Amino acid sequence: MAAARSISFFYALWLFKNAKLTIGKAAELARLDIYDFMTACKQNQVSIIDISREKLLEEISSM
Repeated sequence: MAAARSISFFYALWLFKNAKLTIGKAAELARLDIYDFMTACKQNQVSIIDISREKLLEEISSM
Protein backbone atom coordinates (compact mmCIF):
# COMPACT_ATOMS: atom_id res chain seq x y z
CA MET A 1 0.00 0.00 0.00
CA ALA A 2 1.49 3.34 -1.02
CA ALA A 3 2.10 5.86 1.77
CA ALA A 4 -0.61 8.30 0.62
CA ARG A 5 -3.14 5.50 0.25
CA SER A 6 -2.17 4.13 3.66
CA ILE A 7 -2.71 7.54 5.25
CA SER A 8 -6.10 7.87 3.53
CA PHE A 9 -7.09 4.40 4.69
CA PHE A 10 -6.16 4.90 8.33
CA TYR A 11 -7.71 8.37 8.38
CA ALA A 12 -10.94 6.95 6.93
CA LEU A 13 -10.86 4.14 9.48
CA TRP A 14 -10.39 6.65 12.32
CA LEU A 15 -13.19 8.89 11.04
CA PHE A 16 -15.55 5.93 10.76
CA LYS A 17 -14.60 4.57 14.19
CA ASN A 18 -15.31 7.97 15.73
CA ALA A 19 -18.65 8.32 13.90
CA LYS A 20 -17.47 11.25 11.79
CA LEU A 21 -18.21 9.46 8.48
CA THR A 22 -20.66 6.82 7.35
CA ILE A 23 -19.21 3.50 6.29
CA GLY A 24 -19.89 4.34 2.65
CA LYS A 25 -18.09 7.69 2.79
CA ALA A 26 -15.20 6.16 4.76
CA ALA A 27 -14.82 3.41 2.16
CA GLU A 28 -14.82 6.05 -0.56
CA LEU A 29 -12.11 8.04 1.24
CA ALA A 30 -10.07 4.86 1.71
CA ARG A 31 -10.53 4.13 -2.01
CA LEU A 32 -12.05 0.71 -1.27
CA ASP A 33 -15.41 -0.78 -2.05
CA ILE A 34 -17.65 -1.06 0.97
CA TYR A 35 -17.10 -4.82 1.37
CA ASP A 36 -13.32 -4.47 1.38
CA PHE A 37 -13.63 -1.62 3.88
CA MET A 38 -15.82 -3.79 6.12
CA THR A 39 -13.18 -6.53 5.95
CA ALA A 40 -10.50 -3.98 6.83
CA CYS A 41 -12.59 -2.83 9.79
CA LYS A 42 -12.74 -6.39 11.07
CA GLN A 43 -8.98 -6.83 10.60
CA ASN A 44 -8.38 -3.62 12.56
CA GLN A 45 -10.94 -4.50 15.26
CA VAL A 46 -13.29 -1.65 14.36
CA SER A 47 -16.92 -2.58 14.90
CA ILE A 48 -19.21 -1.85 11.98
CA ILE A 49 -22.36 -2.25 14.08
CA ASP A 50 -22.72 0.22 16.93
CA ILE A 51 -25.48 -1.39 18.96
CA SER A 52 -25.45 -3.70 21.95
CA ARG A 53 -26.70 -7.26 21.61
CA GLU A 54 -29.53 -6.51 24.05
CA LYS A 55 -30.68 -3.42 22.15
CA LEU A 56 -30.57 -5.32 18.85
CA LEU A 57 -32.67 -8.18 20.27
CA GLU A 58 -35.10 -5.64 21.73
CA GLU A 59 -35.51 -3.96 18.35
CA ILE A 60 -35.96 -7.29 16.54
CA SER A 61 -38.59 -8.47 19.01
CA SER A 62 -40.56 -5.23 18.61
CA MET A 63 -41.00 -5.80 14.86
